Amino acid sequence: MADANRLPTWLVLWLVIASPIVVLDAAFLLLRPATLPGGDLHWMFTPYALYIEVDGRYKDMTDTFGLAQAYMNLAEVVLSVIAVAMHFRRDSRTRILTLVTLMMTWWKTVAYMLQYLDICSGGDYIANNTTASLVFLFLIPNGLWLVVPLLGMISVWSSLQR
Repeated sequence: MADANRLPTWLVLWLVIASPIVVLDAAFLLLRPATLPGGDLHWMFTPYALYIEVDGRYKDMTDTFGLAQAYMNLAEVVLSVIAVAMHFRRDSRTRILTLVTLMMTWWKTVAYMLQYLDICSGGDYIANNTTASLVFLFLIPNGLWLVVPLLGMISVWSSLQR
């Protein structure tokens, strides 16, 4: 990292690309039932017709954890946008805010994934899946929000050590 106040390019790209995806995800949850199949806004969320069959939490209107996660998603995006803006301004606090944002994102995803283990609620929401759909439509996409923020935390933390 040539400039101590700037982030690695891959991390800026992650924050920029992930933010609209996370907004879409939050919007899907917060605007239900209009975003569900048959709803007025479903046309904007057609890929979710498949995802709600893989992750039943997304179609369960009584699940409050999904709503809490959606609000955490919005906080994540606000902080990510601020971090990217600070990066381009070469603000000395860029790396600290990015580290905090990545930690929030990682722990939010950990909490979300824990909801599917027996110690929390069992796998009721994902029990109906084949191994292939569980791996390719649930674990890999959600796993990205564990792996990339973790790598980002390691990268930013290492740069703070210098």
